[in-house]
Order: sequence, then structure tokens, then C-alpha cells
Amino acid sequence: MGDKSNQTAKADREIEALSAELLDYLKQHPNAGETLEGIVQWWLIRQRYINAASKVRASLLLLEERGFIERFLNPDGVELFMAVPGALRGDLDQRHAHDPDYSEAKHASRVDRGC
Repeated sequence: MGDKSNQTAKADREIEALSAELLDYLKQHPNAGETLEGIVQWWLIRQRYINAASKVRASLLLLEERGFIERFLNPDGVELFMAVPGALRGDLDQRHAHDPDYSEAKHASRVDRGC
């Protein structure tokens, strides 16, 4: 019974969150009108992109503050974010210290493939 109650509560939270996304879109586009398919395809994708971009930027700034990445400004004023050479090495080792399947060889193989 508890699992079903938890699932219902989770679904309710998801519906509330989705409703908030739709309202955010409508606040920005008060004259918008669309079919169900159009709302899913256009409104939500656009709103989620805007929301994700904001969260990604905040995450990048946090990683910059912690010394994992650097921010550069291109001549045209566009920001470019890059890993600080060597800064991720210790963090990677800490994340995988508890993983018995992790090995330096596996990590080197993933890095060589650009993973």
C-alpha cells in the first residue's frame, strides 16, 4: 500500500511541476494557443531548455568557483568553459574509490575515446 501511495504522491508532484512549467510559458507568451501535441513539442521543450540553461549556467559557475573549470571570453564575447588541466583527476579518483570495477586502465581508455 505504501508503494502505491508513494507513486501517487510522486505523480502529483510531477503534475504540479508540469503545471508550473506551462504557467511559466504562458506568462512569457500570454497570447499563445496550441494543440496538446504542439504544447508537448514546442512549449515544454522551449520552457525546459530555458530552465535547463539557467541551471547549467549555475552549475558551471559553481564548478568554476571550486576550481574544476575555467571560463574564457571569446573575442565576440561568448563564454567558453573548459576543464582546468589536472583539476578533475583527484575528483575522479574520489568518485571511483569505492568502485571495485574501476581501474586506471578503464579510465585511460574512456579518456582516449573522449568519454
